Amino acid sequence: MLVLKLILGLVVFLVLLYFTNLNIQDVRLYYGREAFVEAPLFLVLLVSLIAGMGAALLIGLYEKLKLKAEIRRLRKDKKRVESELASLRKMPIVDSAGSGTLPEGGGREGGGAP
Repeated sequence: MLVLKLILGLVVFLVLLYFTNLNIQDVRLYYGREAFVEAPLFLVLLVSLIAGMGAALLIGLYEKLKLKAEIRRLRKDKKRVESELASLRKMPIVDSAGSGTLPEGGGREGGGAP
C-alpha cells in the first residue's frame, strides 16, 4: 500500500511539474491602475487554488459546527420527549365518569356509550 501511495504521489508531482513548466511566463495582477504584483502564472494559479481550498474549508467547518449544534439540540429534545412519554405511561387511565381505570380492552368493545 505504501508503494502505491509513493507511486501516486510521484505521478501527481510530475504532472504538477509539467504544468509548472508550461506556465512559467510572468503575469501582472492589476488592482486599479497600478500593477500590484508580478509573478509566474503557475504561482498565481497555485495561490488562487489554495485560497479557494481555505475558503471551502472554513465554510465546511462552519456548517459542521452548525450541524453538531443541531444534533445536540435534537438529542436534548428527544430526551425531554422520552421522559414526558415515560411519565405519561405511568399515569393511570381514568374514564370520563371518573370511576377509576377503564375496563379490560379499554372500554371500546360493545356496551359503551355511543
